Amino acid sequence: MSFKLPAILLFLISLAAVYCIIILQVNNTTFDQLAASRLPGAPSDADLAYTGIKALDGTLAGIIYFAWIVAEGGSTALSLFGIYLVGQVVPCSAIVLVEGLRKGNEGRIFRFSTAWSLLYQCVPWGIIMPIYCATHLWTTKSNSKSALFVNPSKISTLPIAVTIGLIIPTILMAIPSTTPARHNAFNALWQLFPLWIAISQFFLSSFAPTIPQTVENSIKSLRRLYRFSLTISSVVHLSILAISIAPGLFTQFLPLGPLEAISPTKVFAPMTPFNITKASLREGCLHLLQYDVFFACGSTLIWSLVQWNHVTPGKNLGRVLKFLGWCLLSGPGGAALVAVWGRDEEVFGESGRKNL
Repeated sequence: MSFKLPAILLFLISLAAVYCIIILQVNNTTFDQLAASRLPGAPSDADLAYTGIKALDGTLAGIIYFAWIVAEGGSTALSLFGIYLVGQVVPCSAIVLVEGLRKGNEGRIFRFSTAWSLLYQCVPWGIIMPIYCATHLWTTKSNSKSALFVNPSKISTLPIAVTIGLIIPTILMAIPSTTPARHNAFNALWQLFPLWIAISQFFLSSFAPTIPQTVENSIKSLRRLYRFSLTISSVVHLSILAISIAPGLFTQFLPLGPLEAISPTKVFAPMTPFNITKASLREGCLHLLQYDVFFACGSTLIWSLVQWNHVTPGKNLGRVLKFLGWCLLSGPGGAALVAVWGRDEEVFGESGRKNL
């Protein structure tokens, strides 16, 4: 099977992402509102001048202000979807990190997983991931056992590294802080989570015991990482889904406060691409975030299914139904991880085979 056609599809998806994430938000005035003023209680640009370099501080201020709007609680739907985003980032980041460690990616741009992850802190994730996936498919030559092999010693440290680099900063950013300055600092800390993951993994790998580099150890380490990531994505996905459904079921019995106005469509459904009605700032940020997540995770899911179908062709309908189920259980990012897991199990053969 040629990877060229799905790669072209993913390049086209990246163009659609540019429209939905950037142009649509220009048309509905979200970006104008972000640039025009600060919401009450929001940090000023002066509060966020961390480097002393005007251009860099200006960029950081915009990114941190956007994250502040997501986290400050003025829109329950936006804050819930912000948590949902983190749950989907975990499995997708695991995929990118593992690809950076695969033997077949030595000397390729996919080796620089931290650089890719930092890039989508500046350019929307939903635009970068389709490009990443399309480029990967266009340039992939082999899904052989040797190409997919990873050093088990490095993979074994990734769950702890992700916990230190991403999950702990997320908790620090989400909890109420005693001072605005401290909250802003935690917010800024979160933006560099790919760097903290890389640093954590480097030090953990340096002190961790060496694991023999065998196929069996490689797939065992991958399984632990995949289970860890899938557990997080599933727990977050199902929790946010349950919270969004609850008001429709229990409002008449229990007072739910801010949650009473919540529904699955308000949390998960973005405005249509053809709707240029002016949105409030928080509504516009929610629509941007929704498109960001769905384009990033959707393109990763397409990429992973193409990769798996390459090694086990001929099971398309059953596989599509299976992954629709996984999308319901863990979201599109979690479903993409399951596909990568399945591909790895097939390629590593009897020494690595295990039912999912």
